[in-house]
Amino acid sequence: MVLLAAACVWSGCRIHRRWGLLVLLCAGAAVVFYTQFGGPPGETEMRTDWHEAIAMFAGGALIASSHLINLKLRARCHCAQCEESLKK
Repeated sequence: MVLLAAACVWSGCRIHRRWGLLVLLCAGAAVVFYTQFGGPPGETEMRTDWHEAIAMFAGGALIASSHLINLKLRARCHCAQCEESLKK
């Protein structure tokens, strides 16, 4: 899922030169990956605590924000590449 998100935002960054979107996406992905896979060693509890839920929400919100800003930039742009991709 993160690879698909990165491909979408990467194409927008190449066109619009707004590399901050890629930074926003990478920050969100880092938070999600760390929360999912980087917990303390030996922790085998199956319950979800509030810290993990808040971190996952924040990471997902960063990823979603990068997509929304990218779509907003593409909607404002009138270059041929953006016009064609919005028609699909």
